[in-house]
Amino acid sequence: MPSSLVTYPQNVPWNAKQKRTFQRILAGLKRARAERKRIRIITLTSPPGHPRTVAGGKLLAVRFQVLRKRIVRKWGCSFEYLRVRTSEGFGVLHIIYKGAYIPHSWLKRAWNDIHGAEIVFIQALRGEKRLARYLVSNYVAGHHSFMRQSWSWGWCFRGFVGVWYRVRRNAVDMFNAIREFDIILRQRDPRAYYLEHYNKKRWVESLKIIPLTRYF
Repeated sequence: MPSSLVTYPQNVPWNAKQKRTFQRILAGLKRARAERKRIRIITLTSPPGHPRTVAGGKLLAVRFQVLRKRIVRKWGCSFEYLRVRTSEGFGVLHIIYKGAYIPHSWLKRAWNDIHGAEIVFIQALRGEKRLARYLVSNYVAGHHSFMRQSWSWGWCFRGFVGVWYRVRRNAVDMFNAIREFDIILRQRDPRAYYLEHYNKKRWVESLKIIPLTRYF
């Protein structure tokens, strides 16, 4: 584990973008724990000369999807991820994913074949909040090179951001919002559980949650 993993700034207020990213990373990590899936992080670089433009960013995203499909075909596994793109070097992707172990040598050859870049890193990491804080502090802080984040539907569950906003808006306080959302994340089908239970007054009152006035 890199030493920088424990050197993120302390006692520095986060802006709204950092808080949103932290919540989305942490939600996926908690969901992975409920599914008993291992979390790993991949860093994919770009070759010298790769355009630092909007078109270059789109090309990098397209080539990542090519790599993702190769991984699924080669290793016969799902590959659910949250991806952070930064402007480091000629464009870098930091990908947190749930899936099987991928040999570094194979990943390096595949990415070089697709994108012409040989510098690739992959490692398994543990510790939900520690990992989420590290990623946010190092790649989403205002003075760093964060450009965009995206995720697959299976990173957490489909519609999880909207569910979180509704839970937070209608909870008595943040503690109860986090508590309730954690319960949802632990279910076999979080979205179905949310839709089924949120109308039940007894369940809502047991969590001291203010009932929703709007639904999907």
